[in-house]
Amino acid sequence: MTTRVAVLAASPVVRAGLDALLAESGSVVLVAPPYDPGDARAEAPLERAAGAGADVVVWAPASALDVVTTLGTGFVDLGSGIYGDAAPSSAPALVVIADLAPRDAAAALRAGARAVLPNGIASETLTAAVAAAAAGLVSFPADDAAGVLATDEPPGSADAAGAAAAVAPLSGRERDVLALVAEGLANKQIAFRLGISEHTVKTHVAALFTKLHAGTRAEAVVTAARAGLLLL
Repeated sequence: MTTRVAVLAASPVVRAGLDALLAESGSVVLVAPPYDPGDARAEAPLERAAGAGADVVVWAPASALDVVTTLGTGFVDLGSGIYGDAAPSSAPALVVIADLAPRDAAAALRAGARAVLPNGIASETLTAAVAAAAAGLVSFPADDAAGVLATDEPPGSADAAGAAAAVAPLSGRERDVLALVAEGLANKQIAFRLGISEHTVKTHVAALFTKLHAGTRAEAVVTAARAGLLLL
């Protein structure tokens, strides 16, 4: 059985390297055109790959901020009722990035990533992670497991409560965006309601994630409510 994989990367060189690693496996078929940052659809890379028929996306973003922003707004959190911009059928994503902090890795996994892997990964390991993602499993290097799990506290934990109490002040516009996020609106809908661009909305959402120490839209809403910044 073969798995259709789309490789997305901010760097063409990184993408070529990942393509070469996956090409060594007889169980992988590469699909989708190269990810072009200048493409009009570049703001929805995971949806673009899923639309090309990919079963799994191997994604090498430019920075940890891209991980939190794209995953936090691009995946659907069915458990909370807080919806992002992507359809539920979006292909599972494996994030390949250098020096991703354990807290950011945990946030990426909570947001929907099926794996968080370091640059320089071996072909066999990458192929195994792809197979795991296609089977609905989550994976990350064993050496990093302790650090990632230690940061992934449940919503009711003391650490989560402390984070809620230590959130940074929000601007008026950030509060406006947060209120609409809590209503379940997608970025395009928020942009229309507030009369601003979708890019500006994404910037505000990224700032909210940072200030509220959140990895997903749902987590941002819960943290803001606990901190008294939002009435649900």
